Amino acid sequence: MIFQDERLRVFSELFFQDSDQPTLRQEWLSPTVFDYSCQSLRYVDEFLLRLHSEQAASDKWAGLILRGGAYVGEVIRRNCTIVDYHWLNYDDAVQVNPSMAEFGKRIGTAFALYHAPRTLCFPLARVEECLNLGYEKRVFAFAEVMLGQVVAAPSTEAAESLYQQARQRCTEAIELSVYDDREVILGITPPLESALRSNPTHIPSLSLLSELLIMLKAYEEAKSLVRKLREIEPDNDVHQTKQHRLEHLNVSNFDECFDLEEWVLEQWRARGI
Repeated sequence: MIFQDERLRVFSELFFQDSDQPTLRQEWLSPTVFDYSCQSLRYVDEFLLRLHSEQAASDKWAGLILRGGAYVGEVIRRNCTIVDYHWLNYDDAVQVNPSMAEFGKRIGTAFALYHAPRTLCFPLARVEECLNLGYEKRVFAFAEVMLGQVVAAPSTEAAESLYQQARQRCTEAIELSVYDDREVILGITPPLESALRSNPTHIPSLSLLSELLIMLKAYEEAKSLVRKLREIEPDNDVHQTKQHRLEHLNVSNFDECFDLEEWVLEQWRARGI
């Protein structure tokens, strides 16, 4: 594993100041506001929203996503004081978390922010989403979530707060019918992972995370969480059913996988998510 921190630092600076090969619409950017503070991401949002849906040559577009994503990631990396974030390229990120391979290698996944042991996030993909989808994918909100997930003290209260944050994002995803979008799911899972670091037996977080892993088709990881749920609440019918479905799932059978995902949706509706 080779960290790409220096490489992405350079890309982040080129986002707002490159006299040789300027970023697309660099003339709209004022270098003095890009001080790597969280507040500077509001200027990034303004810039990306002005560019929303604009057409440009593919290399210009890719360069903007790479540089803008590098800046967003560097803001997260420099402002996080609880864990150490590092940049990984796609190949190393897949080694850390093999499920990432399902996204494929593209500009949005070319680099990922990583903190041990397996947490990944995708600032480049977020910039790409903001350019394509607009306001709902603001990078400032993305950074708030990524920084918020690692600041909680180990406690039941912290776990519950992080769970509620993830639950709200899951509810929004269901309302927008993007609950099966892999990148959306990956934006929901980090607070749950942090909740379980605060309280490894927090049942709502274990349950929701196991279901999101099912949506990601990360069935083995989901099984591990469900076994833990069974240990904590052995008589819970939902945990029993979930374990039975996972243990007997033929992962190569599309219909079985689809039925399992539909069952998860039913559980979410029953719990009011």
